[in-house]
Order: sequence, then C-alpha cells, then structure tokens
Amino acid sequence: MFNGRMLNIIRHLKTQGESTYKEMAKELGVSERSVRYDVDRINDILSLEHLPEIEKHSKGVLKYPANLDLKGLEDGNEVVYTSRERMSILLLILMIRNEDLKINQLSEQFGVSRSTVKNDMAALDEELKKDEMGIGYSGHFYLAGPKLKRTTLMNQEFRKYIDYLINPFTNYNSYEFYCIHIIHKAFEGVSIANVVMVVDGLLEELGCTLTSSSYLWYMSNIVVLVWFILHDKEYPLDITVMPEFDTEVYGRFAKKLEEIIGRPVSENHVCMMAKMYDFTNKMAGGSADVDPVHAQSVTFSLISAMSKRLDMPFDKDKTLAEGLLNHMIPLIQRVRNHVEINDNMISLLGPEERKLYAVMTSVCREIDTLEDITNEDEVVYLTVCFMASIKRMKSAPYKRVLLVCGHGYGTTTMLKESLLSEYQIHIMDTIPIYKLSSYPDWAGIDYVLSTIRLNNSLPRPCIVVNPILRPEDKTAIEQLDIPRKTILSGYYSIEEKLGFLDAATRARVMEVIERELGYQTVKTVHNPKSFSSFLKFDCIRLVTEEYEWRAAVRASAALLEKRGFIDSTYTDNMIEFIEEQGFYAVSDDSFALLHGKGVEGIHQTSLSLLVSRQPVHFGDKKAKVILCLASRDSKEHIPAVVTLMRMVKTTPFIHDLEQCSNEEEIYQTILNCEFEVL
Repeated sequence: MFNGRMLNIIRHLKTQGESTYKEMAKELGVSERSVRYDVDRINDILSLEHLPEIEKHSKGVLKYPANLDLKGLEDGNEVVYTSRERMSILLLILMIRNEDLKINQLSEQFGVSRSTVKNDMAALDEELKKDEMGIGYSGHFYLAGPKLKRTTLMNQEFRKYIDYLINPFTNYNSYEFYCIHIIHKAFEGVSIANVVMVVDGLLEELGCTLTSSSYLWYMSNIVVLVWFILHDKEYPLDITVMPEFDTEVYGRFAKKLEEIIGRPVSENHVCMMAKMYDFTNKMAGGSADVDPVHAQSVTFSLISAMSKRLDMPFDKDKTLAEGLLNHMIPLIQRVRNHVEINDNMISLLGPEERKLYAVMTSVCREIDTLEDITNEDEVVYLTVCFMASIKRMKSAPYKRVLLVCGHGYGTTTMLKESLLSEYQIHIMDTIPIYKLSSYPDWAGIDYVLSTIRLNNSLPRPCIVVNPILRPEDKTAIEQLDIPRKTILSGYYSIEEKLGFLDAATRARVMEVIERELGYQTVKTVHNPKSFSSFLKFDCIRLVTEEYEWRAAVRASAALLEKRGFIDSTYTDNMIEFIEEQGFYAVSDDSFALLHGKGVEGIHQTSLSLLVSRQPVHFGDKKAKVILCLASRDSKEHIPAVVTLMRMVKTTPFIHDLEQCSNEEEIYQTILNCEFEVL
C-alpha cells in the first residue's frame, strides 16, 4: 500500500517521534516538496484505513501519532492512487497518449472498479468544461476543445512533471513513476533528459540565468513543442513578439536537437523557441508591460465573480473598480515576473475577515491570471479592497433609485455624479419620461427622482429635483430617508490600535487603509474624468482609405500632435513599442487601444479616435476602431479605460461606431454609450 519512499518517511518519523519537512528531506535525500506530497498521500491512505494520521504542526513540524500501528500495512504491495492522482493520470493520457485510455486496463492498473474510473473521468470532464474543453469519444477517448486551450493546458500540466523528468529515477513514488512512464512512452523513446541538457546548453550559451519558475515555464514549453514535432502536429500557440535572435547559436541548437529526437526541426520551430526564450527572459527580468485591457478584464471578472459568490452589488462600487484597477497592473507584473511580497498581512485579519479571505482565495483560482497567484499577501490585499467595499455598502443601507431625466445628457450626468457622490444610493436605471409608464421592474426600485414634474401617480415615492441640487432638494431627499455618505471617523483610532507594530509597518498598513478603505478624512477625493473628457471632438476622424497599421498609428497620433497634446517623439515611441511587444492591445474584430511606453513626448493626458471604413490589419488581428492613448502618469487614464471597457462590454459601442457616417455621429455615439454606463 505504501511505496518505498513513503515507508522511509514513516520509519524515520516513527524513530524520531518528531521531525520537520526540511529535516526529513535532507535525511532521505529528496526534495522538501516530495516529502510534503508523500505525507499527504500517507495521510490519505491512513484515513481510508481509519487509522490516526501524521500530525501537522506550525513551522513544518510533523509528529508520529501515538496510537498508530502499521502492522500489516507496511508489508503490502498494493499501490493506492487517490482520486486526484487518478484524474491527473487520466488527463496526461488524454493529452499525449489518448489511444492508451482503456477503462478495463486502467481499472486493473489503478486497483479500482470500472465504475470508479468512469466517475473519475466524469469529474475530470466537469473540470475541463469550465474552460471550454471536455472528454470526447470517437472510436477512442480524446481531449476535446479549442486547439489553443488544449495546448495551453499541456504547457501548464507539463510544468508539474519537469522536475520528475530532470531528476534520476530513484526516489520516485508510484504515482510519479506512472506519470513518467506515460510521458516517455508518448515521446517514443526520445531521451527527455538529453533534450533538457541541450536546452540548458542553449541557455548557457545565451548567457541567461532564469528564476526557477521561469525555467520550468520555458522548459515545459520546449518539451511540449518537441512532442508536437515528434507527432507531426502543427504547434498552434504563438507569442506575438518576433524578436531578433542569434541565428548561429539557434542553428547549432536545432542540429543538436534533431540528433536527439530524430526528426527535422524547422525554421518555424526555431523561431518559436527563440520567441519563448525572449518572452521568458523579459518576464524574469521584469521589463514586460501589462496590457491595460487585460488588466481591466481580470478586474471586472474578479468583481463579477465576487458579486455572484457573496450576492452583493460590488459592480456598483466605482471606488472598488478604480482601486482594483490601480492595484491590478502591478499585481499582474509581480505574478508574471514571480516577484513575491512578504508583508505578513494575513496576521492582521480577524476571524470574519479570514472568511472573506477564504472566499477570495477560492474565486482567484477560477480567474485567468489570478489563478497563478501563489503568495497569500497578494490575496490579502485583494481581500482588503472588498472589505472596504462591504464597509461602504453596509455602513448604511443603499437605496435603489430610478432617475427620470427631462434634460440633456450633460445635466443628467452632472446630477448622477452629485447624487452618487453625496448619497448612499444605487441608480438602477436612467430613463426618459415617456418610458416611465411602461417601466417593468418596480420591484427593484425604492424611490424615483425626476428632473421634471410628473402628472401620473407612481407605485414608488417620487420627488422632483433640480439638475443642480439646491438646499431644498437635499432636504427633500433626506426626508425620503436616503442617507448621506458619511465620513469614516475611525482612521486615527485604528492608527492608535496598531501601536504594537513598528513605525515602518504601521505606516505601510495605514497607507493601505488610506488607499483601499476609502477614509475620506485622510485625503480629498477628486471625481475622476470620464472617457469623453479625454477625447476632444477634433481628435476624432472617420477615414475611408485603407491603412497599414503603422500609418494608422501615425494618423491617430497626428490628431493629438495637432492639438499639442503630444509630439512626434511619443508617436515614434508608440510604433517602436508595438513592434517590440506585439499586438496584445488589439482586440480582434473589435478595437485597438494603442499606447507607447513612458511619458516622454506627452504634454497632456488625452485620447484620439480613428474609425476606418476598411479594417486595419495588425498581424493576424484586425480592427476598424483605433484608439490612441497618451497618459502623463500610470493612473490618470484609468477611469477612461474603465468606462471604455464598460461601453464595449455592455453596449453596442463598437458596432455603432462602425455604422457612423461622420464625426458628429461618432461623438454623439460616444456620449450616448457613456451615458448608459455611467
């Protein structure tokens, strides 16, 4: 039931009575990770046998249970795989050796019934469906789903096995040995260890030293690419950046690799490996920039998931959205560059806050990019953002308001800003008066505020207010029991209670409270600018001619240059930056949000918009809506980007822009869509 390495751990712990992961790893000559893994498996087996488990204590201390008697278990030859291990093995077979997925055979090898194997496959299929994949059958089982997702999954899974493939066979447990056997069988006798040695030689010749995580990422991608070469399959992934690379060095590397795998390594394969190296090196060196569109997507995915999980309207909290987006870009940089923060923030969380932390941890595992977070402090800081939002919402109940507008866009927007900034309300909808009689959702409304007098009776209390709130309007609003937003008064009290911390740590914690918990007594809050405030009317152009992408960049930048918002230095910077980083800021068949690096050549934060009748091609992507962004700092443009993404996601913004016949219609479309999301 226990393999050799597991028995060694049990015997060592029984002899010592007490030990640590680190001490046992050193004593047994294995990695600390392997000891942790085996202890978990030992406890799984002991639990199945209803025996006392190895006791885990703080600081990695392990204790042998006093009443544990292993007589009869130590002599058994049976190998027991946990359900999670069986599912991992099934996934590995589906990815690289699916012809070997035969239920009868696996039932015998796992030592379980056919029904158990089927149940494992059903559970695995449910997990895969969460990412638009699944288990298909057509004469044999196979991994179904988009090629890109399947290949990305292969790269992720192979990272788990690289250590196994590099280290010698001794000290493998049965599960690891099984996985390695599958991989070697799928690689048709090719020595993966030799492939690793050749790649190591390439890295040495390039003078590159990677972090452990970056090395695993690079090596797993190379090994997966080799699998595609061995099976004469087209490798579907691509990294947009096409860097310059030393063709002689990579040429020698390709010849060595050909000798090992017995297959030709094409020029495309070499280019892909060079791209992988360039990408990995930049990630390890911390020089990569984060696409603000991607950061925006991650931010709103997190807000949406937390709203559903806790059944709270986090999506209505603008402070939360903007605070998270400010936080998200450096977070993604840290995750990608494997930079860890060590502030021990979790020690400051109380029992209730730890419950929210547990929810946040679970939600992060379901979201692209955030699922890669391994540092608990990162999750704590995200938790703090939502703690602040909950406090803002629960300090007094928010009222649900229907706003009836009888004036133009500008006055209604101004009224909304005044109401949202001064009162604890959620504006559920904004409608013109003619739609009032047919409004369908009165159950979700507490009060109606209107800028014009209403003659008909309504199912909810209603008052008429001036677009610019007067004292009598504010009195009428308060008489409806709509609470004002209150100043949070506990800031200095909290600071006093943190006296047990040293000055530097206390200052850092208070900085988090200032920034994330929204204490209005600390700093003046300025209303953020809207998308349209950055985009001047004469910085909009509708063009009919066909543009090459560089020409499109120059044409959109010229609109900003003409107004004096930027100079040609920033235009050249944009083109160079896009050539270097690729077209990550282009959303295919939708829009491009183009920008440069740094602030050189920028005189004022601004936007320009080019709407083209003909699609502009950015490599394999294309778009008719081209936005050029120039920002004086890393934060000033964030409210505009937030608004842009809301318009793109919740309104027919892109479609309507493409249908416009002149600049006036474009500008009115922007105002209409912005009005809907603000």
